[in-house]
Amino acid sequence: MHKRAVTLLELLIAISLLGVVALGMASLDIFSRYYLSSIERLSLVQNELAYVLDYMSKVIHGQGALFPDGIVRGRGGAIGDLNNPPLQINRYAGGFILKVFVDWNNNGKRDTQDMWVGFQLRDSPPHQLWVWKPCVGNTCDGEGSSYSVLSKMILGCCQEYEGEVEYRLRFAMNTGDPHNPYDPSKNYVDIRLGGCYDPSAEGSCGTPENPKVYMYTRIRMPAVSTH
Repeated sequence: MHKRAVTLLELLIAISLLGVVALGMASLDIFSRYYLSSIERLSLVQNELAYVLDYMSKVIHGQGALFPDGIVRGRGGAIGDLNNPPLQINRYAGGFILKVFVDWNNNGKRDTQDMWVGFQLRDSPPHQLWVWKPCVGNTCDGEGSSYSVLSKMILGCCQEYEGEVEYRLRFAMNTGDPHNPYDPSKNYVDIRLGGCYDPSAEGSCGTPENPKVYMYTRIRMPAVSTH
């Protein structure tokens, strides 16, 4: 029986086809890993900002729970009125601060057991959001104060008024006016945050390797009187 041998040309074609297939599979694997890495980083930033907004909402709105005996127990939210505003929004040395006067014992009135809680977007170290609990003094770092770091991915806020850097840090307001961010006759506050996987590399923020996320929420303050 005559047996047909594989020619050199056929062998070269087979090797070339095998190489194309192997290269395609390698490219697909690299692309898949790159895509998954980008998605994971995006999810990480989203989860971080969602956590921060949820934490701030629980402090500002309150997180008391109604028990079977008809009594609400748990920490109250911001409390105050026109004469005793529950919020202070200011720029101090070290960073921009949102201070919230919290009904800590949840008894529905301001007393000595209540305290200020401060949320500070830091200048140094940059891109960090701290919570001071309690917040003592204008800059929250007075005697007896303590802080914890909520996030290290903060760019600032998503409002950039006329390119003024200071105003892009105005992450909390209820007027829409960066020059006058707080109106005590309103019982809500808007929180806007921007975050990036590596905020120190601002030039690459928004790329697949360094995804950027903006989030916004309006927090009601039911214990705040507007008159």
